[in-house]
This record gives sequence, C-alpha cells and structure tokens, in this order.
Amino acid sequence: MQCPLESLISHYRLALDEGDTAARYCSVATVDGQQASTRTVVLRDISAEGPMIFINDSSPKWLPLLAGGSEVLLFWPSQMRQYRLRGTWQVLGEDEMLEHWQNKPDAAKLLDHLYQRLPQSSTLTSETQLREELDGLLQRFAGADIPFVGNARGVVLAVDYLESWCAAADGVHQRRLYRRLNGDWLSKPLVP
Repeated sequence: MQCPLESLISHYRLALDEGDTAARYCSVATVDGQQASTRTVVLRDISAEGPMIFINDSSPKWLPLLAGGSEVLLFWPSQMRQYRLRGTWQVLGEDEMLEHWQNKPDAAKLLDHLYQRLPQSSTLTSETQLREELDGLLQRFAGADIPFVGNARGVVLAVDYLESWCAAADGVHQRRLYRRLNGDWLSKPLVP
C-alpha cells in the first residue's frame, strides 16, 4: 500500500500546479478546555511528516495546538478533494526557522515583530492602530532586512491519522481512513 502521505503530497502539488486558490491555506481546529476554535492559516509546505505552518507564540492558538486535540483540514476545490489530519505537532528548531524566515513575506515578518508588543488577536484601540503600528515598524527597518524574531515559530504535524474524501459525479463519494500504528499505515474504507 502506498503511504497516504505520498498521495497527500501529490494532490497538494497538483493543487498548486492547477492554481487552486485554497492550495496555500488550511483550517486548523483546536480545543482549549471546552471551547473549540477553528481558523484558516497559511500552509507553508507539506513534508513527508505532514503539513507545516508558521505561528507566533503570542497567538491564542499556540498553547492549545501544542497540548494536542487539534485537527488540520485541507480542501482543494479544483480536485473536489479533502483531507482531515491529526497527529502531534513538532516545533521547528531556530536554525530551520531562520532558513524559512528568508522566504517569509515582509508583511508577515513585521507582524511577528508587532506581536512582541501587541499579542495576536488582542483588541485594537482603533481601526487605524494596526496600520500605524506597522508603518512605525516599516520605518524602523527601512532599507534593511527585517531581522528574525524569536516569537516566530514553525510547526509540522507528524500525521498519524489521515482521512481522505474525494467527490464523485454520482454522489457516492470516496472516503478512506488511514491510521499509523507502530510505523505501519492501516487503511479502511468509510461510508461517505
């Protein structure tokens, strides 16, 4: 049996090649106590382990994400294909983050610096405060590379649960569940 992560990566690359606007995004769901929370985040890549996202450790999703009980949802409309993924988040080391920092858009780098003063999802005093804060940072780093900041994090989901769904023209969609047990993938078809 082909590793389901190989199929996932193949479908991801196809979605990118097709220009699927959803290919660079995923939904991440976490649970903090009794409260579930879902948000869309930028999907940085999918490795042999699973999806990689960048996050800031000031984000309200940081601690619940690392505590477990999270799920990633990928949906590519161009293929009418969905993946639900679970596993354990692995934090990227600083050396690896420094490599990724070089390719991160300047706006995202500025936000990571802003999060040191204003934690992600905190309340703004006005509609203009965010732009004013970012303009101040832009002036501070004018003409220079925006330096790496330690609160910028990257995590990769080491997938051990993968559920695939693919739409079928006749409405009898294909669903399959994969679970990793002792390094081996077990597979079962599911009722759509």
